[in-house]
Amino acid sequence: MKLKIYKTFTQENNIIMSQDVLLHLEKHISDTNTLNLVLEKYLELYSTSKADIKKIENIFDLLKSKSEKSLERNYFLIKNNEFVKMNLKNKFNFLKQKIQAEIQPIYSLKENEETIIFGIYYISSTNKQILEDIDNTVELDFKYLNDSICLIENTFISVKGILINEIFQVNQVVLPQILKSKTGDLSVQKNETKIIFISDFFINKNYLKRLENIILLNSKVNIIVLMGQFKVKNIYEEIKEFTNKFININFIIVPDKNDIFPSFLPKVLPYNLKYKNIYFTTNPTTIFLNDRTIYIIKEDIFRNNKNKSTFLDTNFKSESKSCDTNFKDKTESLNTDFEDESMSLETNNKENINLNLEQNIQNKSSFQGTNFNTNFITTYFSQYSFVPSYKEYMSFDNLPDLFIVGQKSFSHCQEIRNVLFASSGEFNKEGGTYILYDALQNKVEIKSLN
Repeated sequence: MKLKIYKTFTQENNIIMSQDVLLHLEKHISDTNTLNLVLEKYLELYSTSKADIKKIENIFDLLKSKSEKSLERNYFLIKNNEFVKMNLKNKFNFLKQKIQAEIQPIYSLKENEETIIFGIYYISSTNKQILEDIDNTVELDFKYLNDSICLIENTFISVKGILINEIFQVNQVVLPQILKSKTGDLSVQKNETKIIFISDFFINKNYLKRLENIILLNSKVNIIVLMGQFKVKNIYEEIKEFTNKFININFIIVPDKNDIFPSFLPKVLPYNLKYKNIYFTTNPTTIFLNDRTIYIIKEDIFRNNKNKSTFLDTNFKSESKSCDTNFKDKTESLNTDFEDESMSLETNNKENINLNLEQNIQNKSSFQGTNFNTNFITTYFSQYSFVPSYKEYMSFDNLPDLFIVGQKSFSHCQEIRNVLFASSGEFNKEGGTYILYDALQNKVEIKSLN
């Protein structure tokens, strides 16, 4: 970066500086975006006069003040998740209202009459599939089902069918309707907001160097969301020196449930919410931009729920646009010249999505299809909860523009009912992936590291 600073200031703009000034600039500038901002402000104030440390310090103070004022204008807002006492009856009534059909109580079922019932689905100790509403239970049989569906234990569903010999023969499963929150005024945010999401970020020199390389590749990024497990005792002390080098980037820290001390979700760290450009959040958390809403959770939802789910596949043809890949681990070390591969999902170019994504997937690894993923995510969204199978108190009223899951299982992005789902996968010492989100375009890219 020192050579680039010298070329930009001295060779290209005739700004003379001493070796001490050059080293001072190198200490505070680590990306092209910051370099350009510093140069622009310098030329505005001092033209091409000789640079000294006092002038440079004044530039950094002005840029820092500008950054803080932009935050005061609610450029983005973080909503932390709070513990709320569980109330299954409220959740039952909330999700029941999202079923577009007339529902009959289980206690009033009659033999050989087709009807629709609603309740919480689970598997009993005798391995029977059960649906339970407020007053009663009934055993379910799915052998006549004509749909594809991913059933997760302790989730709410409605089923259509006929009671025969006290067993409800299901021929259709209807999930609560998926409704996205209204998108805000797009004209409010005139500039692009770009966010990087990284999961399982182990804070050490190697990982921070790789993060610096990612920032160099994405010079227009505004926000970086780092998800644990960080594996350090004091996250702020370990990361503050690094974040000070990127004064125009806001770093949002989402802890793993085992960071600092083991606990259940929602996870809350014992820190103040903000230190300069570092924001500590709960897990899960919500980010509100001027025109977008983003939900974030660090939890292996695919891995943790796959053993609890039943996937019933009857040649389902997905209408969702999806991308899915299993990235191979790379053993080569990262540097600023590493090749950056990506696959993307863009909501305003739906006709070309399948072709482009399939080509990208085939170039990287085997394409395994999306039946389980599509149905799992659809069921997941329909429950309006970050962890629907056992954490009722982490519920929400509407789906966001983007739903981010940090997990080790795999990287995946998909659009379900106009909601973008993206899983970043593990950022490990051999390579891994990260997510780049363009809020203005509502576009997700999963990028792999070679």
